[in-house]
Amino acid sequence: MSRFVYVARSAASGRRVSGRMEADSVPEVLARLHDSGYVPLVVRRESPWLDMDVRELVGLGRPRVPTRDRALFFRQMATMVRAGLSLGAALRSVAEQGSRRMRPIATGLRREIEGGRSLHEAMSRFPEAFHRVHVALIRSAELTGTLDEVLDRLARDEERRLKTEGKIRSALAYPIFVLVVAAAVMAVMVYFVLPTFVGIFQQLGIPLPWTTRVLVSLASRPLYGYLFLVGLAALGAVAWLYVRSPEGRARFDAFKLRAPLLGPLVRSLVLARLTRGLATMFRSGFPILDSLEAAGEVAGNTVLRTAMEEVRRSVEQGASLAEALRIAGAFPPLLVDMVAVGERTGALDELLDRAAALYEEEADERLAGLTSLLEPVLVVAMGGVVAFIAFSVFLPMFSLISNVTQLGG
Repeated sequence: MSRFVYVARSAASGRRVSGRMEADSVPEVLARLHDSGYVPLVVRRESPWLDMDVRELVGLGRPRVPTRDRALFFRQMATMVRAGLSLGAALRSVAEQGSRRMRPIATGLRREIEGGRSLHEAMSRFPEAFHRVHVALIRSAELTGTLDEVLDRLARDEERRLKTEGKIRSALAYPIFVLVVAAAVMAVMVYFVLPTFVGIFQQLGIPLPWTTRVLVSLASRPLYGYLFLVGLAALGAVAWLYVRSPEGRARFDAFKLRAPLLGPLVRSLVLARLTRGLATMFRSGFPILDSLEAAGEVAGNTVLRTAMEEVRRSVEQGASLAEALRIAGAFPPLLVDMVAVGERTGALDELLDRAAALYEEEADERLAGLTSLLEPVLVVAMGGVVAFIAFSVFLPMFSLISNVTQLGG
């Protein structure tokens, strides 16, 4: 079986779609597209270099589907399934009206379902869009007949995650903007403004302060600046590749949890994801051992994933979940106590939801505090850049004015 690239047009809406399909031959691809309601425009065998995404070339696999698109997909599917539409009709609607990233995936899901596969089996063939937890929860929902409820729950979880990601992006936008402005001002002064004044200062024999000499050196030897940027980029690439390795990822994840200012924020975000995932899986009737294994992956941190593996082994040997969390030693006492109460009262999913809400609120507060702390730091840093430029340009000018005044006197 080979992979084919296709471009087609929807016979109903006229919308163009593109994607990839595994098939034995081109006629099979054409037949599948016709059966799905599409008019094929281009169908050809996939080329390893022509059709490979840049991120696949550097080892990142297929481009990941953004959280926003996945949240919209689950919300649309939950609404249409609850309204009584079949999976095929719901996926056809998403393929025609959904986000750009999800249209070819919805088309592929519909094709797999029409080929006899269940929804969770079809979703497992698109790992760039769906986590294995999503697949497992949909499988459980199909067995228990609660597909609309689980889709709605997944939509709410993704929407919460999207909200958190938006807050983090907003918090990072201001410092990035300030750094870019500072770099731009520095570049303009060094390469355009300063050379005009330096020639005048040197002709008049005015001594230049060390700040001005540093900037003049950068302006007169741009190769040094380029080499510095290349070296910085190479160092960043080496660090990125190391972080991508298992050992580097483990060390970096541990560092993030121990960092003085970012550590508490990262821990709150990781615990919120973990407890929210566990609550969703327990509420859906997922087996506890499988839930613990999947929750470690949802956490997105190697340290917590290793701790969840220890928790799973302890539970497998007969320990309660609260006891296993306490033995692992990586979880705060508050979470352990809430899990213990949930196990005694039979409301473990509800207590985990409360814990997730608590950690999400804690993360919001820490993020707001970190943002308020960054603002004065950036103001001071920007002031330092301005002061450096002012000393470099205006101090020689004051010397020039002083000399002119003396000559005039």
